[in-house]
Amino acid sequence: MNVNWTKSISRIFAFVAFAVLIVSCDPIGVKKNSELSLTLNPESAGKEPGEVSVVVRADGAWSLELDFGGDEAWAELSHSVGTGYKSNIKLSYDANKTGASRSVYVIVSTDNDAAEVRFTQTADGAGPDGGKADATSCGWLELPETKSGDGLLWAWHSMTTGSKRVRNYSFYWSSTEHLALWVAYPLNKGLIGGGDRTNKWDIFDPLIPRSEQANTWNGGFGSGYDRGHQLPSADRLYLDGNVQTFYPTNMTPQRSQFNQNIWAKLEGTVRSWANSLNSATDTLYVVTGCVVNGSTSSRQAGRSGPYVTVPTAYYKALLRYSRSSGYSGCAIWLDHETDPRRTVDERDMMSIAALEEKLGIDLFVNLPAKVGDAKAAEIEAKAPTAVSYTHLTLPTIYSV
Repeated sequence: MNVNWTKSISRIFAFVAFAVLIVSCDPIGVKKNSELSLTLNPESAGKEPGEVSVVVRADGAWSLELDFGGDEAWAELSHSVGTGYKSNIKLSYDANKTGASRSVYVIVSTDNDAAEVRFTQTADGAGPDGGKADATSCGWLELPETKSGDGLLWAWHSMTTGSKRVRNYSFYWSSTEHLALWVAYPLNKGLIGGGDRTNKWDIFDPLIPRSEQANTWNGGFGSGYDRGHQLPSADRLYLDGNVQTFYPTNMTPQRSQFNQNIWAKLEGTVRSWANSLNSATDTLYVVTGCVVNGSTSSRQAGRSGPYVTVPTAYYKALLRYSRSSGYSGCAIWLDHETDPRRTVDERDMMSIAALEEKLGIDLFVNLPAKVGDAKAAEIEAKAPTAVSYTHLTLPTIYSV
């Protein structure tokens, strides 16, 4: 069941450039426009092996493939190419013995368009809309826990780096606040890549119903507010990876003075830490999140679409892996203030464990599987020691 993840840049660009054409109010699992549609029936299944029906409607030739986000393949398609309408396609899948939910994206592409459907295979005690098992099923170190039944959706995007298809970022979506409560991603020089900022504000995230997303393509969040990235655009300079950072699902209404000053400085510092790593062996795992508890305001982008809750605070949790020194980490909490003179200092820095206590979630749920429970607790409890915060220099925890 090996899947060839290599895609041409032109096909990736076609996917992101035409994603806005996908019908906006369809639920996750159905993506279509006037010329191309893809349907799975059903869109989720239990842990036993089986198959589901796949239907493609297109005006001309198309191709099908599966995206496991870099994980081992556990499903396969009966057809990979075709023309026009085809309804006898089968997606076959293995038994799920992982004890956790897992997902794969079925992607159909034509010369100038693409659509995708998420298929989820559940396990005992886990469902397709989240659950702690979803975050642990893939083992990605940057993932916080997800909680079954909380009404939130865990989803992820992948990108092309050279000839490889790798994960870009994950996010935990709230359909009521109309934003991601956190965005999680790995970061090093190799994942940052090289290229230009695309400023692709004119597309929506194809994984989330358009009606839930802010109309950031039609303008910002009004006077005094910016379209604030959670995964910074400058952290992903590969073409499709950068485009995905402009999805409304990666945006929150940030006060301009905050976004352009202390937040921008913090983003640059984190990026400099990642650039200092050996990208062949070392990685910085980042969770960027916002806090909506206590918020009394919301903003509408472009004078249309849903109102997005204005966060009361933001945070970053950082877990670094170095082959030479192992794991270390720290966390930063910033109230959503407007003072342009404000800079990060000791009051903002804390241990990962301290931030977890403030938030009430496990920020690196897969770390114990790597190092054991006791070692994970030790890493997360260690408080960072400042060298100098005047210019946002590194805590000593990163100065190896």
